[in-house]
Amino acid sequence: MNKWSENEIFLLSNNINKPYVELMKFLPDRTIDSIISKKDRLNLSRKSSFYWSTEQDRYLIKNYHKTPISELEKSLDKKRRAIHSRINRLRKQKIYFGDKKKFLSKYWKRRYKTDKELISNHKKAIVHLWTNLNFKERHKKAIKDLFKNPAFYKKHRALFIKRRNSKEFKLK
Repeated sequence: MNKWSENEIFLLSNNINKPYVELMKFLPDRTIDSIISKKDRLNLSRKSSFYWSTEQDRYLIKNYHKTPISELEKSLDKKRRAIHSRINRLRKQKIYFGDKKKFLSKYWKRRYKTDKELISNHKKAIVHLWTNLNFKERHKKAIKDLFKNPAFYKKHRALFIKRRNSKEFKLK
């Protein structure tokens, strides 16, 4: 290993936010691994090209619970994965996003009434799920565990028996 010269360290620290391909042009004798390693040892940090502005964060927090991800993608000019990653990071910082379930239930109810392909795919998925013996066993165990709780048992016993004796349940 060659020792880093003062000039190389100076070039690295002044151009740290440039892509690694360009850094390799400035430092032709160094590999990407050695550049990253030196950057870490010098405690230099790169500004992410996937940077989220404060305005984008505010918009995401304000609209996440009432806007579909596809619309958030367009308005924030970010990809779906980037939005989900940012949401997870903000949740780790104890930021509250509101209740998305209300929105999703209305959204899917509307879609389920009109979208024939969605209905067909959903039915296939349900059949596939209930033919999986491992899933059936885990489901039975989870239900038994729930009914060990006296409050749950009292509240849901009659409804559960009615559903279990229905034709739809017996088909499963």
